[in-house]
Amino acid sequence: MTETREATNALLAERPNAESALRSILAADERGTWTFDDVDVDSGLFGEIVAADIVEKRDGGYRVNDPAAVRAALDGDEGATETASSRSISTPSMPSLSNVRVDRTAALALAGALAFLALLRLISISAVFREGAIVLSANDPYFYRYIVETVAAETSGPFDFGALASLPQRVTAGEPLLVVTLWFWTELLGGDANASGVVLAVYPVVFAVLTGALVYLTTLRLTDDRRVGLAAVLALALVPAHAYRTSLGFADHHAFDYFWLALTAAALVSLAVRSSRGSDRDAGMAFWSVVFGVAVAGQTLAWEAGPLLILPLGLIVVGWATTAVRAGMSPIRELGGVVGGLALAAVLTAGAHFALGWHGETVAFAPAGLFVGAVAVVGVAELALRQQWSAGRLLGGEVVAGVVVFGILPFVVPQLGAELQSGIQFLFETEGIVETQSLVSADQGSLVGPLLSFGLLVLLGLPYAGWAMLRGSRAYEPGLLAMATYAWYFLALALVQLRFAGELSVFVAIFAGLGFVHLAAKIDAVRMPKPFAEVESGRRGREKAEETMGLERPERREAMSLLGLGLFAGSFSFVQIPVKTGQLLVSDGLYDAAMWMREYSEEQGWEYPENYVFSEWSWNRAYNYLVNGNSDSYGFARSNYREFLGSSNGEKWYQRLQDRVGFVVTEGGATVAGNADGGAMLQSRLHTQYGGGDGSVPGIGHYKALYASEGGSQKVFGLVPGAILVGRGDGDSQTVTTEVDVGSESVTYERSVQPTENGWCAVRVPHAGEYSLAGQQYQVSEEVVQSGGFSSEKGSRAVWSFNEGHGEYVFDSEGGHHGYANGVSWTNGIDGRALAFDGSGSVTVPNVEELSGENGFTVSAWLRTDGGVDYQEKLQYPRIVSNAENSRYNETAGFQIALANGKALASLGDGEDVATLVGPPVDDSEWHHLALVWNSNEVWFYVDSELVQHQNFTSSVTPPNYLGIGASSDNYQRFRGRIDQVEIRRQPAGQKTIIQLYEQFTS
Repeated sequence: MTETREATNALLAERPNAESALRSILAADERGTWTFDDVDVDSGLFGEIVAADIVEKRDGGYRVNDPAAVRAALDGDEGATETASSRSISTPSMPSLSNVRVDRTAALALAGALAFLALLRLISISAVFREGAIVLSANDPYFYRYIVETVAAETSGPFDFGALASLPQRVTAGEPLLVVTLWFWTELLGGDANASGVVLAVYPVVFAVLTGALVYLTTLRLTDDRRVGLAAVLALALVPAHAYRTSLGFADHHAFDYFWLALTAAALVSLAVRSSRGSDRDAGMAFWSVVFGVAVAGQTLAWEAGPLLILPLGLIVVGWATTAVRAGMSPIRELGGVVGGLALAAVLTAGAHFALGWHGETVAFAPAGLFVGAVAVVGVAELALRQQWSAGRLLGGEVVAGVVVFGILPFVVPQLGAELQSGIQFLFETEGIVETQSLVSADQGSLVGPLLSFGLLVLLGLPYAGWAMLRGSRAYEPGLLAMATYAWYFLALALVQLRFAGELSVFVAIFAGLGFVHLAAKIDAVRMPKPFAEVESGRRGREKAEETMGLERPERREAMSLLGLGLFAGSFSFVQIPVKTGQLLVSDGLYDAAMWMREYSEEQGWEYPENYVFSEWSWNRAYNYLVNGNSDSYGFARSNYREFLGSSNGEKWYQRLQDRVGFVVTEGGATVAGNADGGAMLQSRLHTQYGGGDGSVPGIGHYKALYASEGGSQKVFGLVPGAILVGRGDGDSQTVTTEVDVGSESVTYERSVQPTENGWCAVRVPHAGEYSLAGQQYQVSEEVVQSGGFSSEKGSRAVWSFNEGHGEYVFDSEGGHHGYANGVSWTNGIDGRALAFDGSGSVTVPNVEELSGENGFTVSAWLRTDGGVDYQEKLQYPRIVSNAENSRYNETAGFQIALANGKALASLGDGEDVATLVGPPVDDSEWHHLALVWNSNEVWFYVDSELVQHQNFTSSVTPPNYLGIGASSDNYQRFRGRIDQVEIRRQPAGQKTIIQLYEQFTS
């Protein structure tokens, strides 16, 4: 005994990892002669054991020379003696001090693995904490930051739980548990914006580490092998789909969801292992049942699509109950903890719904539905066991019953049917978001997609998930069956939507850890993992070994093999994790542009929504939070931005955006939607030309270039009315230019315009500066740019002949009172061209104060009604020329020439004291001349140079600001017909002048 004991001690001193090999040999030796294939020992170590005469060849195999001496050396027992006869009734030895050391080693190894996981989530630290600010990654985290800050602003501290029942509807129907968790920690740290930034930045990493710890626990419970547990944590650390979704600053709901999913899996496996091993069943069953119930409730309350995450539990219950029947075990006893946990989850989620208003009924009662289904399945399985039905018959019945129930329920409960339809649309019809693409979509690289999201670990994990499914269904291994069901379920969802790759990563990591240790054992780098130890062949298997497979310090060769295998398994991941994490970061260009807009907004004194940022929707929340603090929704940007970029009509979009948008941001390579030619698209005209033209594409006038980031990746524009330059040319195209400072560079803004038929030209410019048009110099002020006025000087007389023939402006040939033509067309007039109105358009002339005529004025116009229009019953009160807003004629504040039931009419006054004059019918489709004259004491109304009514009127007339032609000044009571030769004088005209105006175009 002494020689064998000394040889064993020497071997253990030189090779500490030989302990487990020697115990494996002792276990095999108890059954008689054994061979090398019967023990779990690598060939090199086995050669040393033989050379030390610890074992010897005997009867065609091997035997231990002195088992008692070897065991004494292993257990540190000085007086231990054991005979061959006593070995047959030996009991398992008590744990030695070496086990304590292994536990401590395992704890340190787990801490190291979790630290490695956290380190890979912190690679974005310099981009998140920059310049004293906390810049979250991606777009959606800014929604959560905005919501958390909004809730914190309305609460008095972390224990103001009354606020939980008054959360915004978008929160209660979305992620209430997540928001409340983030709010609580924000309040605990002070409740201000900086506190929310810290909490939201750090939270994904914290929950990633917690998830890693749960993956270790789940794997350890599942395999009874610490090495596999550590390998699973390292695998989780290296899964890109999990790494970037839990990276520092990516404060989306994903990290929170993964934690609850991992907790559910850990509790479920703990219940399954206690059930299948049959030991200490009741001691921890209640505890893990409670944990399971809380985890299921947490999953449900964390996300509005939580029912999708707990749905596989139904499949697991069916599979577990069926295999229990096959194994001759009571389903009620085996699944009691699961059913009890589902009951607790049902109570918790329903309570949150009724007490706090969290989630709709379909989501809140999903655990209750699972509980009812589980009770039914377990009850039927128990009946099948007692009636000795086959497992196949039971499974077939459960599948048929499930199909029937799901087919009937939508008709019995219409609301449930509507929710199911909505869920199907969410899965299969949602488009435009990267997360809604398939894992194997073309944008994700097709068949390469899984490698980009999981690295080589997916090739390592899925085969073992398949093995687990087979083993779990053939033998009574409910833990393996449950984890394999989760893996294949989330793989199916990931093939529909990429967003579920993160959930799948938890289970890929578990099986990749098992696969890694198994492959390492195949190359003699480690011992075989316990799930693959074959009991029948004499290897130490789970059923024979009472202790957890521990850690051993590898030899140099083994360490190098493990390192090489690990580097190979993680090779894709080491590339993809930085790449995918980097794609989420707020770029320097975006951040600098946002900070510039914020400073500019503060200088202008703008408040939200004046400083709303119109940008690509995928970064819209980030822009708006950084600029104005409001990142509630990107809906407007998502619905409009790409169409805006793809349009060629800058004027139309200005009208649509001017009261909604403060800044427009363009970026290089943006995605557009529209049919405009590339060069004519607003994306090209703004981002490339800064809103100006280039000779082939005309510039646009409402978009003022304000800022360009270094390198020009982001450009910022403001929406302005723009100054309108007016001139008369010789018929050739006219061009205006000016130099503009945008950011750190100076650019040339250029626009070209084609004169009208009568030689007029007008061009809108968004920048203050010096311009030249048709040989005339203009100095445009910022005030004119912001007011949107014409740059011309104003006179006391205006004449609009409407001979332009095309365009968006009408020109005053006498006094510079130019106007905007909207929804009108040009046609033949009383002389030359006239405007045709179809009841939808009008002419607006702004800033006509010079035509106020406090001592009198003259207003005249030619009109012709359209045939087929009923001016007496339907179009009763259209305006021809008016500076008054829409009102009754006897409430006119200003002046109007109009029609009343087909008759000519004129009115003027201050809104209370009004003179109304009515003439003969003019709705005969002929040209008629109408003139209104006031000299501050009397008023005359002429039709076709004939005086039709005269009144004394000494009251005041409200001075004009806007003038409407073909409508009231506020664009109501629109006319149908033609209008020509409108004239306004600031002096009253005599009858002779009125006759001249009439005969000028009739003689």
